[in-house]
Amino acid sequence: MSLSGNRLTVFQATWKCLWRCGVRTTTLPLAAAVAASTAVAGESPTGGGLGACLNSLKQASPEISCEYTALLTDQERADLRRLTRDRLQDAVCRVSVRIDRSLVRPALSEPNHVFIAPPQPVACAITTKDSTFDVTGTFAPRVTIKDGKATYATPGLSGVTGVSKVLSWPVVQYVNYSPGIRRDMIAIINAYRALITQK
Repeated sequence: MSLSGNRLTVFQATWKCLWRCGVRTTTLPLAAAVAASTAVAGESPTGGGLGACLNSLKQASPEISCEYTALLTDQERADLRRLTRDRLQDAVCRVSVRIDRSLVRPALSEPNHVFIAPPQPVACAITTKDSTFDVTGTFAPRVTIKDGKATYATPGLSGVTGVSKVLSWPVVQYVNYSPGIRRDMIAIINAYRALITQK
């Protein structure tokens, strides 16, 4: 496999982790309970955790604020190693969420609303067979609520650094416009909105 082919495969595998870590967490203010049940497989034992993000939702502070480290499952790690011929060994992502609570309230209570999160940073340390390198980016999810249901959602991935634009551009387009990713975001948000209206 050529170096450019290797980098592309490693990058694609990296964004699988980045997608899981970033999008689910930045959707967290709208879908905390559901996100907890479908959250990333592992958390670092140090520094916060997904539980800290869920607890942040319950607090009365003006800002929803948390950080957590997301790890791949053993199966995902094995798949990535197999798919990259052992060139990619692991990916660990650190996600930061800082969203003003006043931005979230209308998205949870109004029947018609457009929620746009400010950019939320995510950084992944990618371990290859020979080295470790960092890939960073931001997610700024946008969700349209119509008649009480989420009808449109996009992760808003941008600002990717650590790899060339030639490699990042197609992945950014895929993450932001993939029907499957959008469908998952909409399902999580609608499930959470339904859960909170039952209370």
